[in-house]
Amino acid sequence: MIKTNHYNLDSIWRASAGFCSFLGSKLRKSSVLLVFLIVLFVPIEGDDTDAATQRPVVQDVKLGVHPNKTRFVMNISQETGYKVFMLKNPYRVVIDFPALEWKAADTVREKGMIKGYRYGLFNENITRIVLEVDRPVLVENAFFVKEESAQKGKRFVVDVTAVSADQFTKNEKKIIQQGQIQAVEVPELHETSKVATAQQKPSTVSEPEFLNKAELEKPKQVLVPTAPAPASKLKPIAPQENAPPLIKVEEPMIQQTEQIGSIHKAPQSAPPSKGHASGKKTIVIDAGHGGVDPGAIGVDRSYEKNITLAVAKELKKQILKTGKYNVVLTRETDVFIPLKQRVAIARKAKADLFVSLHADSVGKKSTRGASVYTLSEKASDKEAELLASRENKADVIAGMDLSTENEEVAGILIDLAQRDTMNQSRQFASHVVKTVGKESLLLTKPNRSAGFAVLKAPDIPSVLIEMGYLSNSTDCKLLKTASHQQKLSKLIASSVDAFFNGGQSSQQAGLLSSQ
Repeated sequence: MIKTNHYNLDSIWRASAGFCSFLGSKLRKSSVLLVFLIVLFVPIEGDDTDAATQRPVVQDVKLGVHPNKTRFVMNISQETGYKVFMLKNPYRVVIDFPALEWKAADTVREKGMIKGYRYGLFNENITRIVLEVDRPVLVENAFFVKEESAQKGKRFVVDVTAVSADQFTKNEKKIIQQGQIQAVEVPELHETSKVATAQQKPSTVSEPEFLNKAELEKPKQVLVPTAPAPASKLKPIAPQENAPPLIKVEEPMIQQTEQIGSIHKAPQSAPPSKGHASGKKTIVIDAGHGGVDPGAIGVDRSYEKNITLAVAKELKKQILKTGKYNVVLTRETDVFIPLKQRVAIARKAKADLFVSLHADSVGKKSTRGASVYTLSEKASDKEAELLASRENKADVIAGMDLSTENEEVAGILIDLAQRDTMNQSRQFASHVVKTVGKESLLLTKPNRSAGFAVLKAPDIPSVLIEMGYLSNSTDCKLLKTASHQQKLSKLIASSVDAFFNGGQSSQQAGLLSSQ
């Protein structure tokens, strides 16, 4: 939208005529007129944004308890389309909007049947809000309420009532929708899409009498524990929209643990190429979690999804410096990507190697150090089994309906994966342990394995790297530090090079330029 500058036209013309007289015959009045028209219609910087293209702003969120229902209320700057539906295993209420800007207080909330909520980008066009409920519920109603004060914006309300499991089953396909939500597929190779907007303006209803301040008091804040609860009792949190700022700190001297695990003694032959047109190997880097799924929560409330994305971008940079590889990121922004889709991205890119980056959180705050996981039918230890269980629930956390594919995802047999692929995965994991362990702290027995869904591509060597523990203050601070992210990325990049060069990196062979 272009707006003209609001000048006094007579004054401008008089000034132009005077300028013409000063220059004499060197300028014609037609030239002055041209200058005049350009000045008149030049757009004002920063004033050409159509308000209709701006994202609606979430200003506040409240919960209210009534005798027979729990109410979720959200103040939003403008009305927009929405879609509300229910899911089970576990029971959840999901609310989809066109992409929103979230400015409401970032607190965990719990009241009535709602045990918490989380929000974030489900894809680049959709903001998803997931309400965790403690029992089978029915969405009784969802609507916008007209506010008298324009400053408060519009009030969006969702009412949930308790029902039996049988009643839930009968109504689980119920959808309440106003306007249209443009559900765009998650981009496989991260092609940026425009923000979707509602095609129709939703209707509004008058505010019910029972919608009063006493019933909509803000629930108390709940502290987030650093130790993750069992999967069935996880407290959802509302992740921040932007990554926390990098903290520049001096890196402490790290003493390597005595036991760094055994190094796999497989033949050090380079993996076969998949025949890319460029002749280069393709590395797919997967930044764990994202969007509505924040991942682990740090002792300082930082989010795993932000750290994994920062390291993924730095690792891509370091690998590209060699000039020998193509690199694809599963995500380049704070957006949710389903686990199955991450594998699909790697397969579409004909990846020669898949590296998934994560940062864990456990109850024992003294636990720290990196570890590397490969796929196996039987977990190497109980901790690996629990970690795989948590990571494999990422799609549930994001409000996905897995009722039709749980059996498929959970039932992928490990023996379908080629034995050679699994051997190559273990070989690369050993390179990472050996290289990273020289300059950074590792867990005791850092070579681990479990049934991670994201590692189940049968034809791509795949590893999951846990870069450290956000539940440990030292690891958390390091993982947010730019210099540590760069160091870790260089070490992993060196491991990639060694993997494709029969056990010796180009840097070791003196082929890499100094960095």
